[in-house]
Amino acid sequence: MRLNESEILELLKKYAHPTQVGLVRYSEFADNLDFVFTDLADSKQSVEEAKSTPLMNEVDFARLVEVMKGFNHEIVSKRILLKPGFHDFDRAKSQHVTSHQFVRVLKTL
Repeated sequence: MRLNESEILELLKKYAHPTQVGLVRYSEFADNLDFVFTDLADSKQSVEEAKSTPLMNEVDFARLVEVMKGFNHEIVSKRILLKPGFHDFDRAKSQHVTSHQFVRVLKTL
């Protein structure tokens, strides 16, 4: 599954560190994916219950749910571990990487 440029930018925006410009909270990203991909999780409900309300129409919402299901299928079927890729860049173990490193890991996965 390949993310297009706008999808990557949305992820960068959503997980940007609130006070440190240029850093991305990869740990929160990976934890959210882990939660959403449990067998009991409903991807549509997960989006609706998110801390922030998505500003999107129904078509975009449906697309987001489909992308999440695609991630789920790829991660579960290929047994992909998300955090180790980020750990390579997070030598200080701060749970943050730069936006360039975040995109690099996503493209590698």
